Amino acid sequence: DYAQLKDKRVIYSSSAAIYGTTGLPTNIYGWSKLMAEDYGMKTCDRFVSLRYFNVYGPGEEHKGKMASVVYQAYKRGDFKLFPGKPRRDFIYVYDVVTANLMAANTSKGIYEVGSGEENAFETMLEGFNIPFSYHTKDKIPSWYQYNTKADKNRWIPGWKPNYSLHKGLNHYREYLNK
Repeated sequence: DYAQLKDKRVIYSSSAAIYGTTGLPTNIYGWSKLMAEDYGMKTCDRFVSLRYFNVYGPGEEHKGKMASVVYQAYKRGDFKLFPGKPRRDFIYVYDVVTANLMAANTSKGIYEVGSGEENAFETMLEGFNIPFSYHTKDKIPSWYQYNTKADKNRWIPGWKPNYSLHKGLNHYREYLNK
């Protein structure tokens, strides 16, 4: 409301959790993101929502259990995954930064910030040479998303990620090993 009153741009950090498993959120986090996004779009003429997919990279050390799987596994030395090879769109944090910078000069709208590719968690952990095992199927939450992938047609016009999964993992590994 204040941004609208002062004619200021809002860049909102949203989430792919909005999509849930059927196109609607399946947990309170996803619903809270969708509700805030809806309110911003209705209220503010200069509202930009960025739906982040699975962000990983430097600076997530403080996030605890909300840190990326690769970071948590790196810290533990191993990891337990859900079975069935769920796939995610992993986006390197440096690409998220460039999307945010571009959002400062883009038109009102909802944009996806992801790589546009889907990869298995196993691929991430193998890229770090981290051993993993699997939970039993009964440990999978009912709301669990098995697949996420950003739609390249919903990116900010002119933006695209610069880090492939391989390049991002290599850069992140160097950062963590310093």
